Amino acid sequence: ATVERYYPIGSLKDAYYRAARPTGAAVEKQFDLCLVAQFKPSARFTFSDSFELLTQHLARFCNTHPTTLCVALRNHPAQDPAAYALECEFFKTQLGESAQLFPNVPGAYTTYGLVDRSRVSISMHTTVLREGFGHGSRILSCNYTGNAEYDFPAPGPWALDDPAYEVFEQRLRCLLRASDEEYKTVCGEDPSDVRGY
Repeated sequence: ATVERYYPIGSLKDAYYRAARPTGAAVEKQFDLCLVAQFKPSARFTFSDSFELLTQHLARFCNTHPTTLCVALRNHPAQDPAAYALECEFFKTQLGESAQLFPNVPGAYTTYGLVDRSRVSISMHTTVLREGFGHGSRILSCNYTGNAEYDFPAPGPWALDDPAYEVFEQRLRCLLRASDEEYKTVCGEDPSDVRGY
């Protein structure tokens, strides 16, 4: 077969989530920050140490700035009790008791809902951040691996590769302070370029 033109579409999973949401109503922000979990308990993953550094930065930020934080976990206790327990232990150790941990409920699009209900969503190179960015959510994608392959596809205030805490703090404060109009102006056409709907 000869393909004359490719039309990228998606994300299918996010489209299912959006179709199940009530239409027309604005989503109320319940949290300042949402950490999208990328915890994998093994040193063989190149981003394990990098994700740990990200959680340390986030804990320090929340201790010095009055913010609410939720964590969208990867696991659910009914699906994989051992992995869920290990994940909860990691985040409680890294972030303390103030972070609200949400298990990933199968079929409920838990992570998408938390991204919608948070002012800024933070992680590394998860697809969820790209999808959130594509429909206008504020994100901070932190690539502390030193590998450009994990960089966010659109440079801007939502993409960070400098591992210094001071840079993380300044960037996150700017994202939290910006008005919706300011953020939209800075984004320009980048959201639709990263993820079209």
